[in-house]
Amino acid sequence: MVCFKRSVCLALLALAVLGCDRQEIGVARTASIQATPESLVFAQVGPGEVADREVQVRNIGTGDLLIGEVALDMPARSGFTVFYRLDDAATPQIALEPDGTDRLPYPLRVPPQGALFLTVEYASQGVQVLEGALTLQTNVAAEAGRVRVPVSLSEGGPEINLGPATLDFGRVEATQTATDVVTLTNIGQAPLTLDGVLLNGSQDFTLRVNGQDPRRQPAVLDDPDDDGEPGLAPGATVALEVRYAPLTEGPDRAELVVFSDDPRRPEVSVALIANGAGACIHVDPGALEFRSSLINRTDARPLTIQSCGGVPLVIEGIYLSDETDPAFSLDADSLPDLAAELPAAAADGPLPGVGLRVEFTPQEARVHSGTLIIVSDAIGEPSKQVSLLGRGVENACPRARAAQEEYAVLPLDVVTLDGSTSIDQDGPGGVPVEYEWVTVASPAGSTSQPFERFFNNQQPANGGEQDDRTTPTAQFFVDLA
Repeated sequence: MVCFKRSVCLALLALAVLGCDRQEIGVARTASIQATPESLVFAQVGPGEVADREVQVRNIGTGDLLIGEVALDMPARSGFTVFYRLDDAATPQIALEPDGTDRLPYPLRVPPQGALFLTVEYASQGVQVLEGALTLQTNVAAEAGRVRVPVSLSEGGPEINLGPATLDFGRVEATQTATDVVTLTNIGQAPLTLDGVLLNGSQDFTLRVNGQDPRRQPAVLDDPDDDGEPGLAPGATVALEVRYAPLTEGPDRAELVVFSDDPRRPEVSVALIANGAGACIHVDPGALEFRSSLINRTDARPLTIQSCGGVPLVIEGIYLSDETDPAFSLDADSLPDLAAELPAAAADGPLPGVGLRVEFTPQEARVHSGTLIIVSDAIGEPSKQVSLLGRGVENACPRARAAQEEYAVLPLDVVTLDGSTSIDQDGPGGVPVEYEWVTVASPAGSTSQPFERFFNNQQPANGGEQDDRTTPTAQFFVDLA
Protein backbone atom coordinates (compact mmCIF):
# COMPACT_ATOMS: atom_id res chain seq x y z
CA MET A 1 0.00 0.00 0.00
CA VAL A 2 1.29 3.47 -0.88
CA CYS A 3 0.23 6.49 1.18
CA PHE A 4 1.11 10.19 1.06
CA LYS A 5 1.19 12.72 3.88
CA ARG A 6 1.43 15.90 1.92
CA SER A 7 -2.02 17.39 1.69
CA VAL A 8 -5.62 16.64 2.50
CA CYS A 9 -8.09 16.94 -0.39
CA LEU A 10 -11.85 17.25 -0.18
CA ALA A 11 -13.84 15.22 -2.73
CA LEU A 12 -16.67 17.16 -4.34
CA LEU A 13 -19.45 15.36 -6.24
CA ALA A 14 -21.47 17.51 -8.62
CA LEU A 15 -24.45 16.64 -10.82
CA ALA A 16 -25.05 18.93 -13.78
CA VAL A 17 -28.37 18.74 -15.62
CA LEU A 18 -28.12 20.72 -18.82
CA GLY A 19 -30.40 21.33 -21.76
CA CYS A 20 -29.47 21.61 -25.40
CA ASP A 21 -31.00 22.35 -28.75
CA ARG A 22 -32.00 19.14 -30.55
CA GLN A 23 -31.54 19.05 -34.28
CA GLU A 24 -33.91 16.91 -36.31
CA ILE A 25 -32.43 14.75 -39.05
CA GLY A 26 -34.42 14.16 -42.24
CA VAL A 27 -35.16 10.41 -42.73
CA ALA A 28 -36.85 8.76 -45.71
CA ARG A 29 -40.07 7.11 -44.56
CA THR A 30 -40.70 3.69 -46.08
CA ALA A 31 -43.02 0.81 -45.32
CA SER A 32 -41.78 -2.58 -44.13
CA ILE A 33 -43.94 -5.68 -43.96
CA GLN A 34 -44.17 -8.65 -41.59
CA ALA A 35 -46.65 -11.47 -42.28
CA THR A 36 -47.50 -13.89 -39.44
CA PRO A 37 -47.73 -16.87 -39.59
CA GLU A 38 -45.45 -17.74 -42.46
CA SER A 39 -47.86 -20.43 -43.75
CA LEU A 40 -51.50 -21.56 -43.36
CA VAL A 41 -52.18 -25.27 -42.87
CA PHE A 42 -55.72 -26.64 -42.60
CA ALA A 43 -56.42 -30.00 -41.01
CA GLN A 44 -58.72 -32.35 -42.89
CA VAL A 45 -62.35 -31.52 -42.03
CA GLY A 46 -65.47 -33.54 -42.68
CA PRO A 47 -68.14 -32.65 -45.25
CA GLY A 48 -70.05 -29.55 -44.23
CA GLU A 49 -67.43 -28.53 -41.66
CA VAL A 50 -65.61 -25.21 -41.74
CA ALA A 51 -62.13 -24.21 -40.52
CA ASP A 52 -60.35 -20.87 -40.64
CA ARG A 53 -56.85 -19.46 -40.26
CA GLU A 54 -55.77 -15.82 -39.85
CA VAL A 55 -52.81 -13.94 -41.31
CA GLN A 56 -51.62 -10.69 -39.72
CA VAL A 57 -49.90 -8.37 -42.18
CA ARG A 58 -48.13 -5.72 -40.09
CA ASN A 59 -46.46 -2.52 -41.25
CA ILE A 60 -43.28 -2.30 -39.16
CA GLY A 61 -41.83 0.57 -41.22
CA THR A 62 -42.09 4.35 -40.96
CA GLY A 63 -44.22 5.04 -44.06
CA ASP A 64 -47.69 3.92 -45.22
CA LEU A 65 -48.02 0.36 -46.54
CA LEU A 66 -50.13 0.24 -49.73
CA ILE A 67 -51.66 -3.03 -50.85
CA GLY A 68 -52.79 -3.08 -54.48
CA GLU A 69 -53.90 -6.69 -54.83
CA VAL A 70 -54.85 -9.70 -52.69
CA ALA A 71 -55.20 -13.05 -54.41
CA LEU A 72 -55.73 -16.69 -53.40
CA ASP A 73 -53.92 -19.05 -55.74
CA MET A 74 -56.23 -22.08 -55.47
CA PRO A 75 -58.35 -24.13 -57.90
CA ALA A 76 -61.73 -22.54 -58.66
CA ARG A 77 -64.54 -23.33 -56.20
CA SER A 78 -62.22 -25.22 -53.84
CA GLY A 79 -64.13 -23.98 -50.80
CA PHE A 80 -62.06 -20.97 -49.70
CA THR A 81 -63.37 -17.52 -48.68
CA VAL A 82 -61.14 -14.63 -47.56
CA PHE A 83 -62.28 -11.94 -45.11
CA TYR A 84 -60.42 -8.75 -44.11
CA ARG A 85 -60.34 -6.04 -41.47
CA LEU A 86 -57.97 -3.11 -41.00
CA ASP A 87 -58.60 -2.75 -37.29
CA ASP A 88 -58.33 -5.40 -34.61
CA ALA A 89 -61.81 -4.58 -33.32
CA ALA A 90 -63.50 -4.15 -36.70
CA THR A 91 -66.07 -6.56 -38.16
CA PRO A 92 -64.52 -8.74 -40.91
CA GLN A 93 -65.71 -8.00 -44.45
CA ILE A 94 -65.58 -10.29 -47.48
CA ALA A 95 -62.44 -9.81 -49.52
CA LEU A 96 -62.50 -12.79 -51.90
CA GLU A 97 -65.59 -14.90 -52.51
CA PRO A 98 -65.42 -18.70 -53.14
CA ASP A 99 -65.77 -18.13 -56.88
CA GLY A 100 -62.78 -15.75 -56.83
CA THR A 101 -64.72 -12.46 -56.95
CA ASP A 102 -62.53 -9.70 -55.49
CA ARG A 103 -64.44 -7.19 -53.28
CA LEU A 104 -61.51 -5.31 -51.78
CA PRO A 105 -61.49 -1.46 -52.03
CA TYR A 106 -57.98 -0.91 -53.40
CA PRO A 107 -55.59 0.46 -52.48
CA LEU A 108 -55.63 -0.74 -48.88
CA ARG A 109 -53.62 1.65 -46.74
CA VAL A 110 -51.93 0.37 -43.54
CA PRO A 111 -50.28 3.14 -41.43
CA PRO A 112 -46.96 2.61 -39.63
CA GLN A 113 -47.34 0.05 -36.80
CA GLY A 114 -50.81 -0.81 -38.15
CA ALA A 115 -52.01 -4.18 -39.44
CA LEU A 116 -54.27 -5.83 -42.01
CA PHE A 117 -56.00 -9.01 -40.77
CA LEU A 118 -56.88 -11.59 -43.42
CA THR A 119 -59.00 -14.60 -42.38
CA VAL A 120 -58.97 -17.56 -44.77
CA GLU A 121 -62.05 -19.78 -44.32
CA TYR A 122 -62.16 -23.32 -45.73
CA ALA A 123 -65.42 -25.25 -46.20
CA SER A 124 -64.63 -28.89 -46.93
CA GLN A 125 -65.26 -29.98 -50.51
CA GLY A 126 -63.99 -33.53 -50.03
CA VAL A 127 -60.59 -32.72 -51.55
CA GLN A 128 -57.78 -34.89 -50.17
CA VAL A 129 -54.73 -32.87 -51.30
CA LEU A 130 -54.75 -29.14 -51.89
CA GLU A 131 -51.90 -26.62 -52.01
CA GLY A 132 -51.70 -22.96 -53.03
CA ALA A 133 -50.86 -19.54 -51.65
CA LEU A 134 -52.30 -16.26 -50.44
CA THR A 135 -50.44 -13.44 -52.21
CA LEU A 136 -50.31 -9.65 -51.74
CA GLN A 137 -48.88 -6.99 -54.04
CA THR A 138 -47.51 -4.04 -52.01
CA ASN A 139 -45.35 -0.94 -52.28
CA VAL A 140 -42.49 -2.55 -50.30
CA ALA A 141 -39.27 -2.63 -52.32
CA ALA A 142 -38.13 -6.06 -51.13
CA GLU A 143 -39.14 -9.00 -53.37
CA ALA A 144 -40.71 -6.50 -55.79
CA GLY A 145 -43.43 -5.83 -53.22
CA ARG A 146 -44.86 -9.37 -53.41
CA VAL A 147 -45.76 -11.27 -50.25
CA ARG A 148 -46.58 -14.99 -50.44
CA VAL A 149 -48.10 -17.12 -47.66
CA PRO A 150 -48.40 -20.84 -48.58
CA VAL A 151 -51.81 -22.46 -47.95
CA SER A 152 -52.31 -26.24 -47.73
CA LEU A 153 -54.45 -29.05 -46.31
CA SER A 154 -52.85 -31.40 -43.78
CA GLU A 155 -52.95 -35.18 -43.65
CA GLY A 156 -54.21 -35.38 -40.09
CA GLY A 157 -50.85 -35.64 -38.22
CA PRO A 158 -48.98 -33.15 -36.01
CA GLU A 159 -48.01 -29.88 -37.67
CA ILE A 160 -45.80 -27.16 -36.28
CA ASN A 161 -46.23 -23.45 -36.81
CA LEU A 162 -43.51 -21.14 -35.50
CA GLY A 163 -43.62 -17.38 -35.79
CA PRO A 164 -42.63 -14.74 -36.48
CA ALA A 165 -39.99 -15.83 -38.97
CA THR A 166 -37.71 -13.02 -37.75
CA LEU A 167 -37.51 -11.59 -34.23
CA ASP A 168 -35.93 -8.14 -34.34
CA PHE A 169 -35.07 -6.59 -30.96
CA GLY A 170 -34.07 -3.28 -32.55
CA ARG A 171 -31.69 -1.09 -30.55
CA VAL A 172 -30.66 -2.47 -27.15
CA GLU A 173 -27.84 -0.76 -25.25
CA ALA A 174 -25.03 -2.72 -23.65
CA THR A 175 -25.87 -4.18 -20.18
CA GLN A 176 -29.61 -3.68 -20.85
CA THR A 177 -32.09 -6.54 -21.36
CA ALA A 178 -34.95 -6.92 -23.85
CA THR A 179 -37.47 -9.76 -24.03
CA ASP A 180 -39.72 -10.95 -26.85
CA VAL A 181 -41.74 -14.06 -27.64
CA VAL A 182 -41.77 -16.64 -30.42
CA THR A 183 -45.10 -18.47 -30.62
CA LEU A 184 -45.12 -22.22 -31.29
CA THR A 185 -48.50 -23.76 -32.20
CA ASN A 186 -49.57 -27.29 -33.11
CA ILE A 187 -51.99 -26.72 -36.00
CA GLY A 188 -52.28 -30.42 -36.77
CA GLN A 189 -54.69 -33.13 -35.58
CA ALA A 190 -52.29 -35.19 -33.45
CA PRO A 191 -50.02 -34.28 -30.51
CA LEU A 192 -46.74 -32.69 -31.55
CA THR A 193 -43.56 -34.02 -29.95
CA LEU A 194 -40.77 -31.46 -29.48
CA ASP A 195 -37.42 -33.21 -29.84
CA GLY A 196 -35.21 -30.27 -28.90
CA VAL A 197 -34.17 -26.66 -29.50
CA LEU A 198 -30.92 -24.97 -30.48
CA LEU A 199 -29.63 -21.39 -30.33
CA ASN A 200 -26.93 -20.88 -32.92
CA GLY A 201 -24.99 -17.60 -33.03
CA SER A 202 -24.50 -14.84 -30.47
CA GLN A 203 -24.52 -15.97 -26.85
CA ASP A 204 -26.23 -12.71 -25.87
CA PHE A 205 -29.53 -14.47 -26.73
CA THR A 206 -31.05 -16.91 -24.23
CA LEU A 207 -34.25 -18.97 -24.26
CA ARG A 208 -36.89 -19.86 -21.67
CA VAL A 209 -39.88 -22.20 -21.92
CA ASN A 210 -42.19 -22.07 -18.92
CA GLY A 211 -39.38 -20.36 -17.03
CA GLN A 212 -36.74 -23.01 -17.83
CA ASP A 213 -33.91 -23.26 -20.33
CA PRO A 214 -34.87 -26.22 -22.56
CA ARG A 215 -31.23 -26.76 -23.50
CA ARG A 216 -30.35 -27.49 -19.87
CA GLN A 217 -33.73 -28.83 -18.72
CA PRO A 218 -34.97 -30.69 -21.81
CA ALA A 219 -37.77 -32.30 -19.77
CA VAL A 220 -39.73 -29.02 -20.05
CA LEU A 221 -40.41 -29.97 -23.71
CA ASP A 222 -42.03 -33.29 -22.80
CA ASP A 223 -45.33 -31.60 -21.89
CA PRO A 224 -44.94 -27.94 -22.89
CA ASP A 225 -48.66 -27.10 -22.60
CA ASP A 226 -48.79 -28.69 -19.12
CA ASP A 227 -51.99 -30.64 -19.83
CA GLY A 228 -50.73 -33.87 -18.29
CA GLU A 229 -50.31 -35.55 -21.68
CA PRO A 230 -47.05 -35.96 -23.62
CA GLY A 231 -46.39 -33.45 -26.39
CA LEU A 232 -48.19 -30.30 -27.50
CA ALA A 233 -51.90 -30.97 -27.98
CA PRO A 234 -53.65 -30.10 -31.30
CA GLY A 235 -54.48 -26.39 -31.31
CA ALA A 236 -52.30 -25.72 -28.26
CA THR A 237 -49.73 -22.94 -28.12
CA VAL A 238 -46.53 -22.47 -26.12
CA ALA A 239 -44.53 -19.23 -25.79
CA LEU A 240 -40.78 -19.40 -26.35
CA GLU A 241 -39.38 -16.44 -24.42
CA VAL A 242 -36.21 -15.03 -25.99
CA ARG A 243 -34.06 -12.66 -23.95
CA TYR A 244 -31.37 -10.42 -25.39
CA ALA A 245 -28.79 -9.00 -22.99
CA PRO A 246 -25.72 -7.63 -24.81
CA LEU A 247 -22.53 -7.09 -22.84
CA THR A 248 -21.05 -4.79 -25.50
CA GLU A 249 -22.35 -2.56 -28.27
CA GLY A 250 -22.70 -3.86 -31.82
CA PRO A 251 -25.02 -5.93 -34.03
CA ASP A 252 -25.95 -9.45 -32.97
CA ARG A 253 -27.47 -12.38 -34.82
CA ALA A 254 -28.60 -15.85 -33.85
CA GLU A 255 -30.95 -18.57 -35.03
CA LEU A 256 -33.54 -20.38 -32.92
CA VAL A 257 -34.09 -23.91 -34.26
CA VAL A 258 -36.92 -26.20 -33.09
CA PHE A 259 -36.95 -29.95 -33.85
CA SER A 260 -40.22 -31.92 -33.79
CA ASP A 261 -41.96 -34.98 -35.22
CA ASP A 262 -43.80 -32.94 -37.88
CA PRO A 263 -43.16 -35.23 -40.89
CA ARG A 264 -43.17 -32.33 -43.37
CA ARG A 265 -41.16 -29.82 -41.34
CA PRO A 266 -39.05 -31.66 -38.75
CA GLU A 267 -36.82 -28.60 -38.37
CA VAL A 268 -38.05 -24.98 -38.29
CA SER A 269 -36.16 -21.84 -37.38
CA VAL A 270 -36.54 -18.17 -36.43
CA ALA A 271 -33.89 -15.55 -37.18
CA LEU A 272 -32.93 -13.42 -34.15
CA ILE A 273 -31.38 -10.02 -34.82
CA ALA A 274 -30.55 -6.98 -32.70
CA ASN A 275 -28.78 -3.65 -33.13
CA GLY A 276 -28.61 -4.22 -36.86
CA ALA A 277 -31.68 -2.49 -38.28
CA GLY A 278 -30.05 0.92 -38.59
CA ALA A 279 -27.18 3.16 -37.69
CA CYS A 280 -26.07 3.05 -34.06
CA ILE A 281 -23.71 5.31 -32.10
CA HIS A 282 -21.58 4.49 -29.05
CA VAL A 283 -19.29 6.95 -27.26
CA ASP A 284 -16.40 5.82 -25.06
CA PRO A 285 -16.25 7.02 -22.35
CA GLY A 286 -19.90 7.93 -21.85
CA ALA A 287 -18.87 10.93 -19.70
CA LEU A 288 -15.64 12.90 -19.36
CA GLU A 289 -14.37 13.95 -15.94
CA PHE A 290 -11.35 16.10 -15.15
CA ARG A 291 -11.06 15.35 -11.45
CA SER A 292 -8.47 18.01 -10.60
CA SER A 293 -6.77 20.34 -13.06
CA LEU A 294 -4.45 23.17 -12.11
CA ILE A 295 -5.73 26.67 -12.77
CA ASN A 296 -4.46 28.20 -16.04
CA ARG A 297 -3.16 24.86 -17.30
CA THR A 298 -4.77 22.84 -20.12
CA ASP A 299 -5.58 19.16 -19.61
CA ALA A 300 -6.90 16.99 -22.44
CA ARG A 301 -8.96 13.80 -22.39
CA PRO A 302 -9.52 11.46 -25.37
CA LEU A 303 -12.98 10.40 -26.52
CA THR A 304 -13.94 7.84 -29.20
CA ILE A 305 -17.10 7.85 -31.34
CA GLN A 306 -17.97 4.34 -32.55
CA SER A 307 -20.39 2.79 -35.02
CA CYS A 308 -22.33 -0.11 -33.42
CA GLY A 309 -25.08 -0.76 -35.99
CA GLY A 310 -25.56 -2.90 -39.05
CA VAL A 311 -25.28 0.06 -41.44
CA PRO A 312 -22.69 2.87 -41.65
CA LEU A 313 -22.95 5.76 -39.18
CA VAL A 314 -22.80 9.33 -40.51
CA ILE A 315 -21.53 11.95 -38.02
CA GLU A 316 -22.97 15.31 -39.03
CA GLY A 317 -21.93 17.58 -36.20
CA ILE A 318 -19.73 17.79 -33.06
CA TYR A 319 -20.04 20.82 -30.79
CA LEU A 320 -20.36 22.05 -27.21
CA SER A 321 -23.77 23.19 -25.96
CA ASP A 322 -24.37 26.90 -25.36
CA GLU A 323 -24.55 26.29 -21.61
CA THR A 324 -21.11 24.65 -21.49
CA ASP A 325 -18.55 26.40 -19.27
CA PRO A 326 -15.95 28.24 -21.43
CA ALA A 327 -13.20 26.32 -19.63
CA PHE A 328 -14.04 23.40 -21.96
CA SER A 329 -13.03 23.38 -25.62
CA LEU A 330 -12.51 20.93 -28.50
CA ASP A 331 -9.05 20.30 -29.89
CA ALA A 332 -9.56 21.45 -33.48
CA ASP A 333 -6.73 19.28 -34.79
CA SER A 334 -8.45 16.14 -33.49
CA LEU A 335 -11.89 16.80 -35.00
CA PRO A 336 -12.83 14.62 -38.02
CA ASP A 337 -13.95 16.18 -41.28
CA LEU A 338 -17.75 16.39 -41.36
CA ALA A 339 -19.86 14.73 -42.45
CA ALA A 340 -17.77 11.72 -41.42
CA GLU A 341 -18.95 8.20 -42.21
CA LEU A 342 -17.97 5.23 -40.04
CA PRO A 343 -18.46 1.74 -41.50
CA ALA A 344 -21.04 -0.71 -40.19
CA ALA A 345 -20.01 -2.79 -37.19
CA ALA A 346 -19.15 -6.44 -37.74
CA ALA A 347 -20.84 -9.13 -35.68
CA ASP A 348 -17.42 -9.92 -34.20
CA GLY A 349 -14.38 -7.71 -33.80
CA PRO A 350 -13.84 -4.14 -32.55
CA LEU A 351 -16.29 -1.35 -33.31
CA PRO A 352 -15.21 1.11 -36.03
CA GLY A 353 -14.47 4.50 -34.49
CA VAL A 354 -12.92 7.93 -34.72
CA GLY A 355 -11.21 9.78 -31.86
CA LEU A 356 -11.15 13.39 -30.68
CA ARG A 357 -9.87 15.30 -27.65
CA VAL A 358 -11.70 17.54 -25.20
CA GLU A 359 -9.61 20.21 -23.46
CA PHE A 360 -10.16 21.74 -20.02
CA THR A 361 -8.47 25.00 -18.96
CA PRO A 362 -9.93 26.21 -15.65
CA GLN A 363 -9.51 29.84 -14.60
CA GLU A 364 -11.01 29.42 -11.13
CA ALA A 365 -10.81 26.91 -8.27
CA ARG A 366 -14.34 25.52 -8.64
CA VAL A 367 -16.42 22.87 -10.42
CA HIS A 368 -17.04 23.40 -14.15
CA SER A 369 -19.62 21.51 -16.24
CA GLY A 370 -20.76 21.23 -19.83
CA THR A 371 -22.20 19.02 -22.54
CA LEU A 372 -20.64 17.70 -25.73
CA ILE A 373 -23.23 17.07 -28.47
CA ILE A 374 -22.68 14.65 -31.37
CA VAL A 375 -25.25 14.80 -34.19
CA SER A 376 -25.57 11.69 -36.37
CA ASP A 377 -28.07 9.55 -38.26
CA ALA A 378 -28.23 6.98 -35.43
CA ILE A 379 -31.71 5.47 -35.13
CA GLY A 380 -33.48 6.74 -32.01
CA GLU A 381 -30.46 8.78 -30.88
CA PRO A 382 -29.72 11.48 -33.48
CA SER A 383 -28.28 13.82 -30.80
CA LYS A 384 -25.84 12.06 -28.48
CA GLN A 385 -24.96 14.00 -25.33
CA VAL A 386 -21.75 13.49 -23.33
CA SER A 387 -21.54 15.05 -19.88
CA LEU A 388 -18.38 17.07 -19.10
CA LEU A 389 -17.26 17.73 -15.53
CA GLY A 390 -14.03 19.30 -14.28
CA ARG A 391 -12.60 20.88 -11.15
CA GLY A 392 -10.03 23.63 -11.15
CA VAL A 393 -7.59 23.48 -8.21
CA GLU A 394 -4.65 25.51 -6.95
CA ASN A 395 -2.95 22.41 -5.57
CA ALA A 396 -3.56 19.04 -7.24
CA CYS A 397 -3.48 15.94 -5.03
CA PRO A 398 -0.65 13.45 -5.63
CA ARG A 399 -1.54 10.04 -7.06
CA ALA A 400 0.02 7.03 -5.41
CA ARG A 401 1.17 4.34 -7.84
CA ALA A 402 3.29 1.25 -7.20
CA ALA A 403 5.59 0.08 -9.98
CA GLN A 404 4.73 -3.50 -8.99
CA GLU A 405 1.41 -4.08 -7.23
CA GLU A 406 1.57 -7.84 -6.56
CA TYR A 407 4.35 -10.23 -5.54
CA ALA A 408 4.45 -14.03 -5.47
CA VAL A 409 6.57 -14.71 -2.38
CA LEU A 410 7.78 -17.44 -0.06
CA PRO A 411 8.96 -17.04 3.55
CA LEU A 412 12.42 -15.43 3.80
CA ASP A 413 12.07 -13.63 0.44
CA VAL A 414 13.11 -9.98 0.11
CA VAL A 415 11.16 -7.62 -2.15
CA THR A 416 11.81 -4.08 -3.32
CA LEU A 417 8.89 -1.67 -2.99
CA ASP A 418 8.93 1.02 -5.68
CA GLY A 419 6.64 4.07 -5.78
CA SER A 420 8.58 5.98 -8.44
CA THR A 421 5.64 5.88 -10.88
CA SER A 422 3.62 8.12 -8.52
CA ILE A 423 2.87 11.62 -9.79
CA ASP A 424 2.10 15.06 -8.39
CA GLN A 425 0.94 17.60 -10.98
CA ASP A 426 2.26 20.63 -9.12
CA GLY A 427 5.09 18.93 -7.25
CA PRO A 428 8.73 19.63 -8.12
CA GLY A 429 9.39 17.95 -11.44
CA GLY A 430 5.87 16.49 -11.36
CA VAL A 431 6.70 14.04 -8.55
CA PRO A 432 5.62 13.87 -4.88
CA VAL A 433 7.65 15.38 -2.07
CA GLU A 434 7.37 12.39 0.28
CA TYR A 435 6.60 8.66 0.09
CA GLU A 436 5.60 6.56 3.06
CA TRP A 437 5.33 2.76 2.98
CA VAL A 438 3.06 1.30 5.68
CA THR A 439 2.32 -2.32 6.59
CA VAL A 440 -1.45 -2.49 6.88
CA ALA A 441 -1.83 -6.26 7.52
CA SER A 442 0.47 -9.19 8.24
CA PRO A 443 0.34 -12.83 9.45
CA ALA A 444 0.22 -13.48 13.18
CA GLY A 445 3.75 -13.39 14.57
CA SER A 446 5.26 -11.31 11.79
CA THR A 447 7.46 -8.37 12.83
CA SER A 448 8.66 -7.17 9.40
CA GLN A 449 8.47 -3.49 8.47
CA PRO A 450 9.67 -1.55 5.40
CA PHE A 451 13.30 -0.33 5.65
CA GLU A 452 15.27 2.00 3.43
CA ARG A 453 17.97 -0.69 3.27
CA PHE A 454 19.03 -3.66 5.43
CA PHE A 455 22.09 -3.55 7.68
CA ASN A 456 23.12 -6.86 6.11
CA ASN A 457 21.46 -8.07 2.94
CA GLN A 458 22.41 -11.62 3.85
CA GLN A 459 20.62 -11.30 7.20
CA PRO A 460 17.51 -9.14 6.60
CA ALA A 461 15.93 -10.36 9.84
CA ASN A 462 18.43 -8.14 11.71
CA GLY A 463 16.60 -5.03 10.46
CA GLY A 464 17.91 -1.95 8.69
CA GLU A 465 17.84 1.80 8.30
CA GLN A 466 14.56 3.64 8.83
CA ASP A 467 12.65 4.22 5.60
CA ASP A 468 13.62 7.54 4.00
CA ARG A 469 10.40 9.32 2.94
CA THR A 470 12.22 11.42 0.37
CA THR A 471 12.91 8.32 -1.75
CA PRO A 472 10.22 6.25 -3.49
CA THR A 473 11.76 2.84 -2.68
CA ALA A 474 11.97 0.62 0.36
CA GLN A 475 13.05 -2.95 1.22
CA PHE A 476 10.76 -5.53 2.83
CA PHE A 477 11.67 -8.89 4.36
CA VAL A 478 8.95 -11.58 4.21
CA ASP A 479 9.46 -13.31 7.53
CA LEU A 480 6.09 -15.12 7.27
CA ALA A 481 3.76 -15.61 4.31
